[in-house]
Amino acid sequence: MGWAELLSAGAIGGLLVKTVDTLWIQRVVAERERRRWLREQRFVAYSELASELLQMGVWRGTAKLDEVAAATARAALIAADHRVSGRIREWFDDLVAAKNKYSSRDLFFREFEGSADLDYDEREALWHREMMHDFERLHTGARNLVQTLMRQLASE
Repeated sequence: MGWAELLSAGAIGGLLVKTVDTLWIQRVVAERERRRWLREQRFVAYSELASELLQMGVWRGTAKLDEVAAATARAALIAADHRVSGRIREWFDDLVAAKNKYSSRDLFFREFEGSADLDYDEREALWHREMMHDFERLHTGARNLVQTLMRQLASE
């Protein structure tokens, strides 16, 4: 075999190896970039949601429901684990249900049989006690959900 054939075989082999190497490396780099982008998006979405979860702004009237709904939807959509996504949606649904429950004292007392027999102070105490119970339940759920979001980010 002559020098020309040896050089051309080496050049063709080198080009073939470089082509395969480039295609493989591009896939690996693209996948790494995609994972990094998703992690950054999760971090932003989870941070926004965690802020609301801990502040309970909708409950306290300092945040708009539609803004929290949007933050909840973003975090649920980008969650890596469908169970976490479900927990996010479940917490928000619980929040909305509780907020609606206490939106009007009249609506609230329709739920309690025999509340018509209570005087005003007893009705107010019942309303306040039930509201605080739901607030604590939602706030505990929010803290647990934030811990779950933190663990998920840390595991990536």
